[in-house]
Amino acid sequence: MSLNVHRTPTDNKYVRLAIVHAINVTQLIDQAAYGLGTPYVGPECPVYGSFYNPTNLSPYAYNVTEAEADLALAGYPMGKGLPTIPLNIDSALPWEQTAAELIQQDLSVIGITVNIVVTSYDNFLATYFQPYSTLMNDTAVMAMAFDTGYAYSPDYIGVTDYLGQFTTNSSSYANFALYSSDTTNRALQDFLSSNNETLLHQDMAASYQQVYQDVPYDWLFTVKLPQVSGSDVYNTQVIHSYWIDPELYGSTTLPLLNTIG
Repeated sequence: MSLNVHRTPTDNKYVRLAIVHAINVTQLIDQAAYGLGTPYVGPECPVYGSFYNPTNLSPYAYNVTEAEADLALAGYPMGKGLPTIPLNIDSALPWEQTAAELIQQDLSVIGITVNIVVTSYDNFLATYFQPYSTLMNDTAVMAMAFDTGYAYSPDYIGVTDYLGQFTTNSSSYANFALYSSDTTNRALQDFLSSNNETLLHQDMAASYQQVYQDVPYDWLFTVKLPQVSGSDVYNTQVIHSYWIDPELYGSTTLPLLNTIG
């Protein structure tokens, strides 16, 4: 979920911190993702091995007391004076509505009012899947948004995918938070121009620290199956689990079912 660093009131870092500490991600996974999710720390995901979370940061902790303190530091004690925050979701899959309602309930506890704005899938893509410079000037880009109802699988097996798209001004789409920093921009350029693994690991470690500190996203969870859905495929009493067929540029949603085990 993006926390837009250029939109009011999520342009205030302490508002963003209050939001991430007020959301019960464990409950969200259990009730919206059928328990089939794992909390993680971005901008990379675990598939990237040693480039994933090299400094071993923990996901933002669910702590209502800390969230209230953050909101007070932002200048909005118990939400007093804080404008309603829109949460933009698309209509593609029902889990988003459930997740948005849970987030709405969690944030209301500390005095944050959330307005859930449902957009058709086509319009959602047309709004958010634009280059960074275009998104910056598009008033339809809201303070908070889910990064589509479908799982964001890597477009290709390369660290530059997530790093570049979510956290730099070179993003061609998916940087819903409108976030970039000198640290992440420099890291992207190094990944594109260098094969010095020591340098690249240093870049990624610095990027993780910077992004974690700036809170442009609440990463919520990675899914254990390709997409979150309500079909029988996701009923663990019918099918316990399955693998997906990997491709060099990402992954398909074609399940590989074990006919022996």
